[in-house]
Amino acid sequence: MLFRAGSAISVVGLFAKRSKRRTRNVRARIENLWLMEEESMLYNSKYLAFGMAMVAAGVSGLFAPQAKADVILYATGRTGQIGQISKVNVTLNTVTVIDSVQDVNPDSLIFANNTTLLYTNFDGGHGQVRKVNTDGTGDALILGNFNGPADLCLTPGGVDMMFSDFGAGIIYRIASPLTSPASSVLAGPSAAIGPNPEGILFTPNGNLYANIGTRDAGADKWVSKLDPVTGAVLASSAHFQGLDGLTYDPTTGFLFATERDSSKLLKIDPTNLNSTTEINFVDSFGQPVSQIDGLEADGLGNLFIASNVTQRIYEYRISDGAIIYTSPIINGLDDLAPVVGFGSQTPEPASLSLLAVGVSGLMLRRSRRSA
Repeated sequence: MLFRAGSAISVVGLFAKRSKRRTRNVRARIENLWLMEEESMLYNSKYLAFGMAMVAAGVSGLFAPQAKADVILYATGRTGQIGQISKVNVTLNTVTVIDSVQDVNPDSLIFANNTTLLYTNFDGGHGQVRKVNTDGTGDALILGNFNGPADLCLTPGGVDMMFSDFGAGIIYRIASPLTSPASSVLAGPSAAIGPNPEGILFTPNGNLYANIGTRDAGADKWVSKLDPVTGAVLASSAHFQGLDGLTYDPTTGFLFATERDSSKLLKIDPTNLNSTTEINFVDSFGQPVSQIDGLEADGLGNLFIASNVTQRIYEYRISDGAIIYTSPIINGLDDLAPVVGFGSQTPEPASLSLLAVGVSGLMLRRSRRSA
């Protein structure tokens, strides 16, 4: 078969053009694959980063302390013959009286649950344990006719309540106070534990402590560790002047008590009650604060301390002794509800939603990659 030269050149040119087109097509496909892979990697990395960030935010939210905006205190007080329960917003620096009852002398209070407070009416011979909702409604008698009910605590199981009868020298247990209240004596007459018990609490490991002894000008009050079933005294501290409030700080692992008559705080090692440190308690101007009474740890390294004389709550930073908050005046201020631990108000787990978002972000990333 014969070909002309021009025809041969045309055929060669035709194959050359087809070869170039194929090369361009292959190159375009490769570039498209690269772009698709880069886009997929970028997409996945974005969701991985988003998911991990949300998980981190959720986890940190679970273990982060509550912001000060969430710190709400409840306090007992009195104006004349009217007993009062007040709600203190630390961030807004406001005090709102939520409950007022004629001829009642509120002393101590705790949370039975997130919406119900239990409080004692310290009235010699006619003492009571009462309840009220956190919105101020539903104030009612639970049990009465005690000699002088003082401080309250919730048992580790959260079902029973205990309180110290200051006048009778007895510690009572009330079973299911919101449903079927019935009192029983934990520790018998005053000879069993000593006179005028108050400042009662449980530590996280289930140990029971109370301030025991008379209030007078001398050092005649001490901290005792009690058997939570029999009330037997297991250990006692040295004697101090006018111990009143008692709290446990989870950040340091120490007990703190107020020395009502000497303007001092007492720091106590719960594993060795004879290991104590006295601390002068002064306000933000360096002046001693008289008759410090109720105190509660906030779980963030601070104590909220109430004074009967100034009628203010002070936020005391344990690490350096600084006063970082002072409340407005609360008439007849006496005691505070627990902020952390047994008998406190359980915070809402808002950070769980962040954790859910973070996990869903990771699952979405996996789903996209496998699709």
